[in-house]
Amino acid sequence: MQISFPFLLISPMAQSLEQINQSLHKLEETAIELGEKLHLAHQGYRRVLAQTAHEQLIMSGFTLVRKPIRRNFSISL
Repeated sequence: MQISFPFLLISPMAQSLEQINQSLHKLEETAIELGEKLHLAHQGYRRVLAQTAHEQLIMSGFTLVRKPIRRNFSISL
């Protein structure tokens, strides 16, 4: 069976190819969403590790001090 539209002919094979294309598009969207969630989870995991390491250093008697980075700029003419 073929369905005709003006300037368009859709056969059953073309319909199944369109369904495959739509499925692949949905799969791509899902992969992107999972990638974003994995990235956020990884950031959270790194934060927890950093906080745990910081707490362990403090309990061991160390002190962490953040110092601003200073850069000297000079212009020669």
